[in-house]
Amino acid sequence: MPTFTITHEGAIAKALTATLGMQDIDFDSHPEFSRTYLLQSKNEKECRAFFTGSILEKFNIARGLTVKGSGQTLLVYRSKSRIKPGKLQAAMEEVFEVYGWFSEEPDKKK
Repeated sequence: MPTFTITHEGAIAKALTATLGMQDIDFDSHPEFSRTYLLQSKNEKECRAFFTGSILEKFNIARGLTVKGSGQTLLVYRSKSRIKPGKLQAAMEEVFEVYGWFSEEPDKKK
């Protein structure tokens, strides 16, 4: 997995990205994802190859996620959100679901 960060693309994130000269990797094939999320990586080519249409579409459904990945490490959370004790099971299920998006065999990620 390439090193990347995906966050919600709000006005603050756009301004910070522009100010710091960071890139936002957009996908012409998935304009909704590109409008909604800020995807950053030092290796754009590797990141574009890794993020299949299937993964991008899943992010369109699961709004509000922040995901950071690198090698075999994946961090998934919702910014400004605390999990209530009774909702821990559902939160863990969501994390495992997102993990599944990234752990599919390459030939099945289409």
